[in-house]
Amino acid sequence: MKKVVYLFIFSLFTTLTHAQIYVNKNATGSNNGTSWQNAFVNLQDAIALNTAEIWVAQGTYFPHASDRTINFTLGNNTKIYGGFNGTETLRSQRNPVLHKVTLSGDLSQNDNTVLLTTEPTRQENSYNIFYVIGAGTGIIVDG
Repeated sequence: MKKVVYLFIFSLFTTLTHAQIYVNKNATGSNNGTSWQNAFVNLQDAIALNTAEIWVAQGTYFPHASDRTINFTLGNNTKIYGGFNGTETLRSQRNPVLHKVTLSGDLSQNDNTVLLTTEPTRQENSYNIFYVIGAGTGIIVDG
């Protein structure tokens, strides 16, 4: 009987860790990440779960609305895949060229094309977009 119980627990763990968490800044459902309709609107909420692949629909995502010290904190085995339009059921259906995902630190969304660090529109930008905790093993940011 113990073998059956252990097998069941392993199977359940494998299923839970390979589920998708959905992120779509335009989602209007319950925002719990369980489907495209109920997707998180903030990538940070999905990263905090650190339990599954994160599928991100096209759009621009910020680590925080106004605090430039906050970043996307990635732990070991965090897997983020962008390039979705918000209807896909398989990762292979995404198209990162057509459905661009941008992770931006331009919190006021006012940067111009001047690439000077002293340029005034960059004074509110995030200090870092990503921060990796742990050894950083198994992290994927793709698309």
